[in-house]
Amino acid sequence: MTDTSFKPGRDCQQRIAWRRIASLAAALSALALMAGICSLRPRWQQAIGPPPVNLGTAQMQAEAMALAIRQRPPFPLPPALPQPTPVLPTSLSAVPSAPQTSSTRVDRWCPQEQPQLTDPVAEDIYVMEQTLPYCWPGSSASTCQEVDDLVLPLDDRWPPDIHALRLRLQADLVPANRRPTPVPVAALAGAQRMDSAGLRALREQGCGATEHGPTRTYDHFAYLTRPVFSVDGQWAMIAVAWDSCSGDFVYRELVVLHREQGRWMAEPPERGLGGVWDGRVLRPWTYNH
Repeated sequence: MTDTSFKPGRDCQQRIAWRRIASLAAALSALALMAGICSLRPRWQQAIGPPPVNLGTAQMQAEAMALAIRQRPPFPLPPALPQPTPVLPTSLSAVPSAPQTSSTRVDRWCPQEQPQLTDPVAEDIYVMEQTLPYCWPGSSASTCQEVDDLVLPLDDRWPPDIHALRLRLQADLVPANRRPTPVPVAALAGAQRMDSAGLRALREQGCGATEHGPTRTYDHFAYLTRPVFSVDGQWAMIAVAWDSCSGDFVYRELVVLHREQGRWMAEPPERGLGGVWDGRVLRPWTYNH
């Protein structure tokens, strides 16, 4: 019997094979194109987004922290009748764009007395060994501080570009301080240290005289954040919360430093309304106008 079934010739089989190869190559090219687009998207977003937060070097971090605790608290603690200062009403999400460097000379704004890294730390100042992070949903930090605007509205004291830079640095403090970190040992040199357990024990004793020393009611406990720096590394900002043993009222400020004459120079700080502890959260202190 004769076999009448269709058998493609050699040329037909080659055409079918080439078509399959072409289809596979087209599919692979499409996948490669999609992968390339996905890999470029973060670069596009980075190009149009805000510049990354500059944390500086380990030495820059330690120097900024060490100078912050040598600034002294702005007022004696605890205050009798705290006088709040108005703060900027806008939220941190509306921070204006700012130049990352400024050619404006700022030494005429510097305070007359500049803290030095070699200055002794006052005997009534204790530095908390862990930084104080900002609060965010899902945070597991034992203590945190609410995000709040401390930079005052623009006035004649600051040129607009420097004022905008201070706002930018304040905004950078939040993502740079999402969780507590140990304060560098170099920053704690010459300072008395305190941890949360030690402070809690002092408060349970009523901050009174103990066998280890006199009354602790008017001691100052400094909570620091990690400092942030401008892109050119010439400006720095660090948030400081000055607490007392009683914990009734906490003064909060932003210490601003500028690189001048080969060292960090302190600029007038941004001082906020202060705050009060609500459990583990440091909340801005509110008042009735």
